Amino acid sequence: MSRLVLRTPSQWDHKLLVKWRNQSLSYFYSSSPITLESHLEWYEQIELDDTQQFYAIGLGHTCMGAIGLKDIDLVHKRAEYGRLIIAPSYRGQGYGRHALLSLLDYAFGGLDLNRVYGYILANNFPGLATALSVGFSIEGVLNQHVYKDAVYLDVISVGILADDWRDS
Repeated sequence: MSRLVLRTPSQWDHKLLVKWRNQSLSYFYSSSPITLESHLEWYEQIELDDTQQFYAIGLGHTCMGAIGLKDIDLVHKRAEYGRLIIAPSYRGQGYGRHALLSLLDYAFGGLDLNRVYGYILANNFPGLATALSVGFSIEGVLNQHVYKDAVYLDVISVGILADDWRDS
């Protein structure tokens, strides 16, 4: 997995990401499928916003998924990670974990952040397992935080500090 990189998504990557996101609606707050057009409009806003970054997860020229940071706050030295999606054919093979490790290297090294945090639907067991496997701690539970498909879902709050990252 040493060739795995975080890179700017290509036009083709965006098409794949929309497809994979729509195949993975159970892991997202919204149950509504997205279109390529709505995704590209969203991405255009990301590119204009200094507090957000979104990357394709690449292995050579192959797009395997995406990951990002949002609410990047260089004053308080924190950011939220998320938007992690792995192509169905690559799930369960450690690529999400490796991408999250790369993102944390960048967050704590390149951006000099002190804290990275995230929010994971309580029924997203792979997402929670990935976060815990790289050193995130569960910080709390937001009870019935998301109303989705006529059911209230809990959200798990996770976080990791730079000192804990460096010690691991």
